[in-house]
Amino acid sequence: MINFLKIQNFKSLRNVQFDFRNLNLLMGLNSMGKSSVIQSLLILRQSYIKENSLYKLYTNGDLIKLGNSKDIFFQNAATDEPICFEIENEISKIHVKYNFKNSVDVLKAEEIRNKNEGQLSLVNEQFHYLAADHISPEKTYKSINSANNIYNQLGNNGENAPYFLARMGLTELQNTNLHHPKAKSNWIAHELDAWMSEISPGTKILANELPGLDIVKMSVQFETKHKISEDKFVNEYTDEYSPVNVGFGIPYVLPLILSLLISNPGDLVLIENPESHLHPKGQSMIGKLIALAAQSGVQIICETHSDHIINGIRVATKNSIIANDKVRLFYFDKNEETKLETEVTTINVDKNGELDNYPEGLLDEWGNLMSQLF
Repeated sequence: MINFLKIQNFKSLRNVQFDFRNLNLLMGLNSMGKSSVIQSLLILRQSYIKENSLYKLYTNGDLIKLGNSKDIFFQNAATDEPICFEIENEISKIHVKYNFKNSVDVLKAEEIRNKNEGQLSLVNEQFHYLAADHISPEKTYKSINSANNIYNQLGNNGENAPYFLARMGLTELQNTNLHHPKAKSNWIAHELDAWMSEISPGTKILANELPGLDIVKMSVQFETKHKISEDKFVNEYTDEYSPVNVGFGIPYVLPLILSLLISNPGDLVLIENPESHLHPKGQSMIGKLIALAAQSGVQIICETHSDHIINGIRVATKNSIIANDKVRLFYFDKNEETKLETEVTTINVDKNGELDNYPEGLLDEWGNLMSQLF
């Protein structure tokens, strides 16, 4: 788990630091620097895997593409000011500096002080990342891209999720803390269906490899009831529907739920905008699942604009699904004078789900709109 992260001169992050918990929520208006925090972690992972060290920083690769050095340095930084990253936990640390060199996509480290860095979930196999864009409805999906699997198991956009479900759906859920009480068994496929039914009731997802074609066919069924007598019904399922005929939300949210279900204690999960294409109730459910995963020992860093995600987690805190000291919010804004550099407010949650700080812009839009109506 990452306990401490410090970033200097990376994009709008002039000088910011974070004392992370298990569940870390990044909030704020657009273009305030939230995504840059996640990008800083991705670029470090990408570079470490490529070289088995951080001697070189690769701005472009299979995990993330950020342009050249000019694109990633803080705009007002002097040419002799380096990009710096510090990451620490109880046993591991990464302290690394990269000096500016104009218009290159590989930077060499000027200073490295690392200890047990290979044990950090950021750089080993205990890592999951899901970008804001997910797979869309298709009749078939490609089999897994094994070349990218070392960077991110399900793929940046969840493109490997159908293949993973086809191959691993009938294996047991390892993180039993994520078991859904209505799941028919502890198989991953049944757990997925149970959690998916919180979003779209009675949903069942099927995924099968087509032999020799390197593609996966995915389909969706819905639970229904068949009347067999005056007062007796039996549960059945509809015919199989192609994802293109069931709407955008179900295939879109598949990689999100699956990435959480396959996470285990000690893993690091980076998530961007989990609320996309979800009804408010579905967003609250995702907040609950995120809270369950974090309570089990998974570390989650999540960028979100959703009041429903946040409030779902706050309710989970009040209901003791997750301990309040395992949750922390970070609100992002820009410096009032320069409008360039990011400033971060740390917000804690108490046992009742209350926040200890409400900076302007946090969870206040509903009240702002209601005040204009009444």
